[in-house]
Amino acid sequence: MYGHFPLFHNHFYPSPKYISDFSNISAQLQIYRRFSKYIGATPNISAIFEIYQLTDKNRHNIHT
Repeated sequence: MYGHFPLFHNHFYPSPKYISDFSNISAQLQIYRRFSKYIGATPNISAIFEIYQLTDKNRHNIHT
């Protein structure tokens, strides 16, 4: 029973504290963007999404 559901904080699945703790940052940013109208995201946060996507695409192009 313990350690099988990652949404609960325990020693098997420690809860992420920052967005960089997620293995797929692009996917996490897409979730934030999708729900930004509900969480009241500012234009600054939207700009950060755009900057990250540009740098993320460049990073993927370099490694492929």
